[in-house]
Amino acid sequence: MSELKTKATGTRDASVTVEDIYNHASLFNATQIRILDAARHCVKTLGMRKTSINDIARQAGVTRPTVYSYFSNKDDVVKIALLYSGYELGRKVLDRIATLDDFRERVLTACQFTIENLPNEPYLALIAEVDISEFLNERALGDLESQELLWCLNSRVFEGGGLREEDLHEVIEVCTRFVLSMILIKGTTHREGPELRAFLERRLLPSLIS
Repeated sequence: MSELKTKATGTRDASVTVEDIYNHASLFNATQIRILDAARHCVKTLGMRKTSINDIARQAGVTRPTVYSYFSNKDDVVKIALLYSGYELGRKVLDRIATLDDFRERVLTACQFTIENLPNEPYLALIAEVDISEFLNERALGDLESQELLWCLNSRVFEGGGLREEDLHEVIEVCTRFVLSMILIKGTTHREGPELRAFLERRLLPSLIS
């Protein structure tokens, strides 16, 4: 399952699967979860640049060596915290689209659910922090496992859509950029519920499916 599983078990499999998304919570013990929670708290209150391993260890109630026994450095802790929450959101998306046969309905439902719920995910809410944007671009959203997670999730969302693999890569990129921009960039019109879904159907869906 790549890096998330590597951090928890010391092993690495080839790629992210649906089973990995559903089983991610079992990969961490209580101490590791405390450290991830502490990292979220510190970045939220101190900012990414000012947060240190000492801050994280103090907030988690553990020693520096304990943190280093699980994670290489501060960036590693924050990246795994974001990735962990990404798996949790992915599980919720899969549950939400499980009964939908029409891939268009899956696309709309997945995008709407993500836009409305990602800001409520404890770790993923950090993407709204100004000084974490560079970190996200360089070390979180761009890493291999994040890409594998997006690929696994969106392969299910777009299943039956008749897209070639090379087209699906581009569609996933467009969809991801659109959804993140809806969350991070506050427009002049606030949309939610049926109004948001109708907007996605008018503006996003035609750009993904020709």
